[in-house]
Amino acid sequence: MLVSMRMLGLLLAACVALAHGAAAQSVADTVSKWGLIGTWSLDCSKPASSANGYLTYVVRGAGKVAHERNFGDRRDTNDVQQARTGIGGTLDLVVHFPGLNQTRKYTMLMASDRRIRALANSRIDGTEQTIKDGKFTSGGATTPWQSRCR
Repeated sequence: MLVSMRMLGLLLAACVALAHGAAAQSVADTVSKWGLIGTWSLDCSKPASSANGYLTYVVRGAGKVAHERNFGDRRDTNDVQQARTGIGGTLDLVVHFPGLNQTRKYTMLMASDRRIRALANSRIDGTEQTIKDGKFTSGGATTPWQSRCR
């Protein structure tokens, strides 16, 4: 009986430690470990434009991450509200776009050569999908790979 109580106590302590560790992982920790921090583009040798946007993920203190978009003639900065690794090494992001009055969920994939591409993009509730299964919903083209510029 005493051995069973000790085992139960150790099991409970381990569960509390695991839960604490999982809760302690910030958005910045998750995206940093996954390798997303930096600036990404289709072609880093060309300037930012509507056809070649620069997407930057930067840590902004207290475990927060900003998603900065530069399309040449327009820019914005938005908060990454959630980040978690998913099945097959993917990264799920939730980004709030106050200028668009919406929150969107992205699923990203990183290739072995460290390029990234979007596998999914929708409103947080799953509506208004612009990317599904790695293809644009309008036209069906495969999403392009982006490289880290810096």
